[in-house]
Amino acid sequence: MNLSRLTRPLDCGGGCKGPFRAVIKTRCSELGKYQTLCCPFSDVPDTNFCKWRPPITNFAGFCSKSVGCATGEVALASNNHYVDPHTNKDEVCKVGGTAYYCCQADETGPNLCQWAGKCVKLDHTPKGTPVSEVCPSGSRTVTYRKGGCGGGWDQNSWEPFCCSEKVSDPKCYWEAKSNWEGIDFRTCGWNCKNNEIDFGFHDWGGGESCPAYWSDGESTTMVDAPRKLCCDRNALSVKIQTVPVDITHLWENVGDRVNKDKQTWTLSVDDNRGLDGGGHSLNPDEHAFGWHIFSGPADKVTTLDKRSGSDWELFDCDTTKHEGRQSAKMVCMNDGEDHNCGAIWKGQVERTVIEMPSGCGVGT
Repeated sequence: MNLSRLTRPLDCGGGCKGPFRAVIKTRCSELGKYQTLCCPFSDVPDTNFCKWRPPITNFAGFCSKSVGCATGEVALASNNHYVDPHTNKDEVCKVGGTAYYCCQADETGPNLCQWAGKCVKLDHTPKGTPVSEVCPSGSRTVTYRKGGCGGGWDQNSWEPFCCSEKVSDPKCYWEAKSNWEGIDFRTCGWNCKNNEIDFGFHDWGGGESCPAYWSDGESTTMVDAPRKLCCDRNALSVKIQTVPVDITHLWENVGDRVNKDKQTWTLSVDDNRGLDGGGHSLNPDEHAFGWHIFSGPADKVTTLDKRSGSDWELFDCDTTKHEGRQSAKMVCMNDGEDHNCGAIWKGQVERTVIEMPSGCGVGT
């Protein structure tokens, strides 16, 4: 089984280990055993958006050429053993083509690169650079096709393929291997490689055609076939639909607490270090970030933040930006029997992790 770099191959009968989770299983060469497709916990594809793309025909293990993934899909694995998506039965190609396990890409990649929808002349025909830029602002021409611009290759009118200037190199190329099937398959280069996104077949892609061969059983004719455009998934930040990381992979012995804990999430840039000056941005999208998740018993983890349900009110917090010892005043604002102000003393205060309210301490 050939896999993308995000997945891991296993020997027949093996199971996923370490930070990997099983996605699908297929039979392998050893009778009665299976091979598993394993992906990292953080990048497990949602199989509702994935399927095997088998060869066009499979007659008793003799397979035709593989069709590869559809436009807008990413190949995660390829194998001669596969599960037929129509019959849900195990199949194998003993001779010929390969099946691909393909997952739908989200909109990240297609939004970063797309066809211009306009025609332009090149400084040379059919190869060259556009004499005028028709790509949208913030993007540039990477390659081109004949598209709907009309005329043959010698007519200087082409449609550019535009990629965002934020992408230094989308690593796009035209798959141009000739098809020697001997049947009426007038295309070249069926398959993008694993971990690439498929942008489909296009006439005169990159200013060239692909010499394909068609036979009627008596004679063979060469035809100008379209070419397939492939781009690197990671270069375009193309992601696939994934499933959430199972909480049991984050903490051991969670038991029946999985549905009891309530979490709230927010993301902001800490300006206690003076990032609000000197041209620094407070936009979270322009910063790298990470976070810690604290979850534990009440005598180990508690909160003084009213927004998190604390009955404490803090005031006179130190507003200067430093990481030294700071002092504040606090008052319990609930004098009823149901107050939670005593939670801070369930354990030793100095050994309790305490969430401080916003604006009271570095990082809040």
